Amino acid sequence: TFDTVNDKIIKGIPVQGVGLTLETLMVRSPAEPFALYALVAEKIEFADNGSYMTVYINPKARFHNGESVTAEDLKATMETLIEKGAPRYKKFYGNIKIAIQSPNVIQFQMKPDENGVYDKELPMIVALMPVLSKKQLEQIDLANSGLTPLMGTGPYMIDNVQQGRVVSFKRNPNYWAADLPIAKGQFNFDEIRIEYFKNATAHFQ
Repeated sequence: TFDTVNDKIIKGIPVQGVGLTLETLMVRSPAEPFALYALVAEKIEFADNGSYMTVYINPKARFHNGESVTAEDLKATMETLIEKGAPRYKKFYGNIKIAIQSPNVIQFQMKPDENGVYDKELPMIVALMPVLSKKQLEQIDLANSGLTPLMGTGPYMIDNVQQGRVVSFKRNPNYWAADLPIAKGQFNFDEIRIEYFKNATAHFQ
């Protein structure tokens, strides 16, 4: 069963499939364990020692309501996830300093350990941060958002939710990244519907 459509928080049992609605700065390649490809971030510059990463947002990136993704959205996302998200976010993002350089450019500055050594994997973890809308985060309590869908940039949007029973996703006809190489050939179904069953007998019936 499920009682929330938010898988970024502690409270509740999240529904399956919400990853279709949200995107990250970069995405993994199944064939290359330590390779990431640009998505919401058009490009990212990393310091050789892992001390900072500068994110350049793709100017085409859009939320489901058509609004552009900005550096303010990324800042609000990280800060809100640290404060109200699952503990893993505070663990990874808690010591990062955020510096907005322009509406489309943001820098994340890492903190070294007690020996002055930077975590070389942390920039890759930050590159997989979900992208949320600052405007929506100011209007909802993320920790108790329950069945309120999060505003994302993904190829699908939540269309219908029947708590504990059904969730359906509809394809975004104006998906901003449809022509990017990382997305070509994917997301071809107009609707994806996931049904839940209480037990094997109900499932069989």
